[in-house]
Amino acid sequence: MFVSDGKIDNKLARELNRDGIDIVEYEDITSALSKIQDNKTILIDPENTNYKLYQSINKRCRIVEKSNPAIALKAIKNNIEIAHLRHTAVKDGAAVVNFLFWIDHQNEDAQITEQSVADKLYSFRKDQELFIDNSFDPIMAYQDHSAMCHYSATKETDVIIGHAGMFLTDSGGNYLTGTTDITRTICRGKPSKQEITDYTLVLKGHISVATALFPKGTKGFQIDTLSRQYLWQQGMDFGHGTGHGVGFFLCVHEGPARISPHPVDVKLEKGMVLTNEPGVYRQGAYGIRLENMILVDDAFENEFGPFLKFETITYCHFERTLIDRDMLSNEETEWINDYHDMVYEKLSPSLDPNVALWLKEKTKVLF
Repeated sequence: MFVSDGKIDNKLARELNRDGIDIVEYEDITSALSKIQDNKTILIDPENTNYKLYQSINKRCRIVEKSNPAIALKAIKNNIEIAHLRHTAVKDGAAVVNFLFWIDHQNEDAQITEQSVADKLYSFRKDQELFIDNSFDPIMAYQDHSAMCHYSATKETDVIIGHAGMFLTDSGGNYLTGTTDITRTICRGKPSKQEITDYTLVLKGHISVATALFPKGTKGFQIDTLSRQYLWQQGMDFGHGTGHGVGFFLCVHEGPARISPHPVDVKLEKGMVLTNEPGVYRQGAYGIRLENMILVDDAFENEFGPFLKFETITYCHFERTLIDRDMLSNEETEWINDYHDMVYEKLSPSLDPNVALWLKEKTKVLF
């Protein structure tokens, strides 16, 4: 194990030695690779191995190119990690709801900007137990900026968030108890008919993924179409994947699984955590994205074999003023109502009474 001096104490070093692992200085890796015995078989992950390391390997060794097995092990969360993630989702949901409540109650004179609201959301997360830092640079995008799906405000592009138009917030937290990633889109002022239609189409695609049942062995690209079907019916689409894997207090974008048109040959397995984030973007006008984290779990087994499902593990309401009830099926409406009931039940005990009352209104039943 190649690691910088001082990162492992004597006690841990002794434990590793007992497991047959030698501790070597980090800088000695190229020399060690060149001295590996002839005819040894070396596995390298070509996507994650730099060229210098590759060149350092003894040329008389047999090289096998495959994915790093540790990546697949990390992707499947164990029961302890899953329990922590569910708890983390409640803390993070409370932080995001506090943030959305705060935005909703800014008066006409408030000079809030994309960068200042990012700082405010950070402060709400920082109040949560075991929060360490943002899991990525937050995307706070107002009006036409929200049409750029990977926009990030800078000093030069930062704008005041007014009281009319669409606002997209995509952010996440790294907690000792897990990593989060959530996107919500709200409307400042009264939404247009087109904004309501677009939001509802994205929400329908989101629900289609959230409620999917699929046979064991299904891959992410087979799920991806579900999120796009209602947009495709209207001649619309979005230019990014539906979802990516999420690490446990690690990278917010984690392989090897994803939900994307790209035909990645990785099966979705119980314990994997991914995102469900369809969107739509109208250049120069606005963008809409709705993102929850989802956990792959067992569904049932019958004569056709075992089936899997997704459990949503992000808790934050969707915007009632942007939902066209007439575009939803009864099943979709029921899903939203059940989800909103769960959001209120899980988050309200940790919220200030005024925020809880506001959330109660946001999550009331859709008829």
